[in-house]
Amino acid sequence: MAIAILLNLLKAVKFYRGAEYLTNQIRPYLKQLKDFEIKKLILTCRENDQIYDAGGFASTFLPLLIQVFPTHIDQETKKFFQEKITQYS
Repeated sequence: MAIAILLNLLKAVKFYRGAEYLTNQIRPYLKQLKDFEIKKLILTCRENDQIYDAGGFASTFLPLLIQVFPTHIDQETKKFFQEKITQYS
């Protein structure tokens, strides 16, 4: 239940500081996420441009997503994330 709230907040966040806070709250739960939560997290991280400005997100959180969820991230999304990692790191 709490993870669903965090994911919804992350999807709607309008400021990078909020995204920074929320990704730090989600990080400890990554390995416990269900498939539909993983898909929602990956889609949210791709669609909400405020997330990339969050401190350390591009250099730490995106590589972590790629590492933890390699089978859930398609090649197009992986390429997109890698471009963001390069751009914001």
